[in-house]
Amino acid sequence: MNKPLFILIIILFLSGCASKHYEETATGKLSGKLTVQWTRPDEFLFVPDEDDPLTFERSNGQLIIPKNMPTDGGSIPRVFWVFNSFSPWGYAPAFIIHDWLFHMKYCRIPSNEKYDVLIAGQIISEVMKTMMNNYPDVEENKFVLYSMNQAVTSDTAKDLWDNGKCPPPEAQKQIRARAFALYGDTGFEDNIKSEDNVDQVKDLQKMKLTIEF
Repeated sequence: MNKPLFILIIILFLSGCASKHYEETATGKLSGKLTVQWTRPDEFLFVPDEDDPLTFERSNGQLIIPKNMPTDGGSIPRVFWVFNSFSPWGYAPAFIIHDWLFHMKYCRIPSNEKYDVLIAGQIISEVMKTMMNNYPDVEENKFVLYSMNQAVTSDTAKDLWDNGKCPPPEAQKQIRARAFALYGDTGFEDNIKSEDNVDQVKDLQKMKLTIEF
């Protein structure tokens, strides 16, 4: 078989898989505010809004409401950032909700047993399709939806799901302390100002992103 024909067959196959996955993916309801705070290069803190928290309601009525956690957005290799729709923040709500499911698993947060890597992959697809269907600025792209799903349900993703570790308390405390030094009260009740070199970050420029749905 000649190479151009083989490539065409692969493209047609992937297009068919992408269309099938898109049609089989349910949509839900996305609401609330998404706020992330920069703490150091490539390290952010997701902070739920007290009055209007980021919430995804699945078609079966199940609610997913992420809580405080460190995040890096979508874990997309830098080489793909140049392509449209493949940035670490392009589908930020979907990435945050997906990160939260992993964080629940790692830290044994109640209800984590409801999910596995495949369910988490389905949920990221649901959030992305919901965004594509309801927000004019989000392009409907079946291939992106399918490729993201394949990435987050791959063997590598399963290994991360099975073997990932909850950040140790001291590491979490230091992240919170840096956020406190930069932004003031971030809703944490514990004494996050102690045992961290807050003087090293108190003069850094504040960087905060909030998205409201």
